[in-house]
This record gives sequence, structure tokens and C-alpha cells, in this order.
Amino acid sequence: MSKKKYRCVPLDLMRKVEGEYPEAWDQMAYFHSLRGSEPDMQWPEWCYAPMAAASAIVTNAMIPDFSEKAFFDISSIFALAPWRLTRQVYAMDADLERELIDSEPATKIPTEILHRLPYQSFYVQTADISVFGHKIDGFFVTLEYDVKNGEHELRLLPVSADLSFILPLSLHINCETIGEAFDRYEDVTNQRSLEFLGVEYKKLVNTPIKKMGVDVTRQSAKAAIQELLPIVVYICSTDNDIRERKPAKPKPPVVTAAKPQPTQKTEPVAKKINFWDVGVRIGPALKKYHEHQVARGSTHEGSHTPKRPHIRRAHYHSFWTGHRNDEANRELVVKWIPPIFVNAEDGSDAPVTIHRVK
Repeated sequence: MSKKKYRCVPLDLMRKVEGEYPEAWDQMAYFHSLRGSEPDMQWPEWCYAPMAAASAIVTNAMIPDFSEKAFFDISSIFALAPWRLTRQVYAMDADLERELIDSEPATKIPTEILHRLPYQSFYVQTADISVFGHKIDGFFVTLEYDVKNGEHELRLLPVSADLSFILPLSLHINCETIGEAFDRYEDVTNQRSLEFLGVEYKKLVNTPIKKMGVDVTRQSAKAAIQELLPIVVYICSTDNDIRERKPAKPKPPVVTAAKPQPTQKTEPVAKKINFWDVGVRIGPALKKYHEHQVARGSTHEGSHTPKRPHIRRAHYHSFWTGHRNDEANRELVVKWIPPIFVNAEDGSDAPVTIHRVK
């Protein structure tokens, strides 16, 4: 996997937001501190603070601002407020990324897996993904909890390298499986539109909406989520191929006069970006595997030759451990099954093999 020096786009976006909303992080920290303080301030631990908090910071008024800029600023603050505390970046291997996108849809996987994000907010640095024709550097992943109706949302925020393209996406996951979440996508969207806009989205579902200069419909937004979601599921899955990147050797410390420490209590904020390489072992194996497939496929031509070797698509497999009546000790296990090369010359199936060295 490439170890090129990375210009951190999340940091660029964070600095841009700080320039426009200097007190945003302190305000979000305040909202975070209110969790559990009152009946209407109850939300799960996996949510740093509801999006309503970010909305209050941006609009600073009782009347919501539905302008395009406000929409993007709210989503950016919502994703960045918890991200800045840990600063986690998952860097995707290009071959694994492509294979995950081409895998069978994880429709039967319980949405429980999406409630197990490794952090309240993290950033995925993609290798080669475009959203609505814009190549993105990556996307933020967060979870939203609506204190008004108890809805759970998976929030994705794709960002281009120059910050010229940002497009918030969301999937409501108050259901059993990921497939059900997509099945109810338009109905939930329509309901939310009635609540906040007073307009049935069914009347607008095929009407393009200009966002960042892009024509967006609900169908196209849904397709964008479907492309990014397999990456999120893989990061949350059991036995994933993720390794923490070792930081460079620190420079000798510069001795300076001690600065007075602030007396007020503040949230601990990470000072360095922590990188995780996704697909360290399986990425190179997949690349070699596809090269092998092409080489073998080129030797089988003509109408009377054996069936051409092909790939059995990668897919997800899930199961529960523990007794179904023991919720405390019951655990969901999700595994990604790599592609299998079928009809190889020796007559056997040849799965991608990853040798883990301990």
C-alpha cells in the first residue's frame, strides 16, 4: 500500500469551518455535556451530539435555515466535532475498495453492525471513487440520533480534495437489516420532508435538486450511499484486514519556556492524525488474483472450449453468537468472504488466500 505523504483533507475542512464558526467546537462540547441531563436530552453514547446541535450553531435562530450553505455547514460541524477528538483516518487499498463495491449487496446484514462504528466519527480516505461525477478524497462516517422521534441515521459526508464538493448523505437504520433500510429509504425521506418542509417528497422524488452544482435526485443519492456503504460495513466487520500505520520517528523536542496551563476543564483533543491501512494483506492478493484471472481467461477461447474461469462474487456472511434470550452476551459476527476463482485449470476452486503472520 502506498505510503505517500497525505495532505489531510479533514484538517483542511476543519480549519475552514473554524474560520467561519470560531466557537463551534466549544458549543458542540457544551451540547455533548448535556447528554442525560434532562428527559429531552437523552441519546445513545455512539452519538456525540445530535445534528440539531450543529443546526443551532449555524442558524442561531428558532427558524431553521434550509439554504444550501447552511445544510453543508451543519453536516460538516456534525461530522467534525467528534472527529477532531480522535482524528482517525482509514486509508483504503485500491483493489480491496473496488472488490468491496463490486461485492454482492449486504442486504441481509443486520443494521446492528452499523451501530458498532469504531469511533463516533472517522474519515475514510478512498482510492478511486467519484460521487455525482466528482472524484472524492474520502468521506466522514457518523451516527445521528434524533431526540424528537428516536430515529437512527448513518451519516456519510463525501468530500473532494479541494473542498469544492461536499454532499451530505444519510440512511435511516431503525430496522432489522440493511436491505430494509434501503427499501424504506424513499418513504422515510418523504416523511421527513413533510415534517421539516411541509412538502411531500414523492412529488419531488424525480425532480433534480441543485447541490454544489450537481443535479441530485433521491434515487441518485440512494445509489451513492449503496456504493459507499460496503466500505463502512467492512471496517465494522469481524476479522477485517486493517492495520494501524506506524507513525514516523518523532523529532527531538524543542525546549521552550513552560506555558501556563488553562484552569478550565476542556475536552482532550487529538494532536496528530492516526492512520489505519485497510487491505494491507488482502489488497495485494486481490491484485495478483485478478491478474491471474485475466491470464487464465485469455487461454480459453472458442465455442467448444470449457467454461471460462470466473469469479464467484465476494459477499458478506453474518451470524449471531450466544443464546438469543441472553441479549447482554449475544454478539453479531459479520465476515466478508473474498471472491473465489471457479473452474481453474486443475479443476478446483481457488479462493483468495491471506496468510496472517503473528
